[in-house]
Amino acid sequence: AVLMTNFSRILNALTGMFSDDRNKYIDSLNHYSLLIIDDLGTELVNTFTTSQLFYVVNERLNRKKGTIISTNLPAAELKQRYSPQIASRLLGVYECYSFAGDDIRMLK
Repeated sequence: AVLMTNFSRILNALTGMFSDDRNKYIDSLNHYSLLIIDDLGTELVNTFTTSQLFYVVNERLNRKKGTIISTNLPAAELKQRYSPQIASRLLGVYECYSFAGDDIRMLK
């Protein structure tokens, strides 16, 4: 099974949950063989955001689950915006591909 979402939606689901419920929700994401997180970097970044992103990414890596993350942020900004632990996982473990071209939404 595949889930495509964005990190803002994941954060919205986690907001207001107690720790055990957050853990259960993040564990539920691991039921998907592939998780696609679209537009990472559009969410408000704070300590809660950063800790939850680390937990999601790290759990999927530890469980050897497929994850695709898209972002418009360059590598240097990912390092600056998120913790060194997150940046090392995103930039050191995942294969990074750069796609360039015109924004199709702006062309319409």
